[in-house]
Amino acid sequence: MTNSGASDPLERIGATKITATDAAEASDAAGAVDGTGAVEASAASETDAIAQALANGEIDPAQAKTALIDAAVRSQLPPHADPALAAEIRAEVEAALEADPTLAALLTP
Repeated sequence: MTNSGASDPLERIGATKITATDAAEASDAAGAVDGTGAVEASAASETDAIAQALANGEIDPAQAKTALIDAAVRSQLPPHADPALAAEIRAEVEAALEADPTLAALLTP
């Protein structure tokens, strides 16, 4: 292995350094492509609305559980997802959480 005179190992292999600005721009571009920021904000506001409705007595714990599961499933699927697939996933999540004591305790007003 010969040293071409470059003292930085990254320069020796031809890699370029990125600046903090480069990293921030790449992160912004990735967020714009996958839209995760908007999805997370939307899911959080929907969850907050469900929690508020439960606290106000507008919905009962069973309705809150159904609404939370529905919101979680929708937030993880693309907008154009097959409704039948969404229904199958929702049913699987509901079955998995049917007797979950932690969720039941969280939904108790």
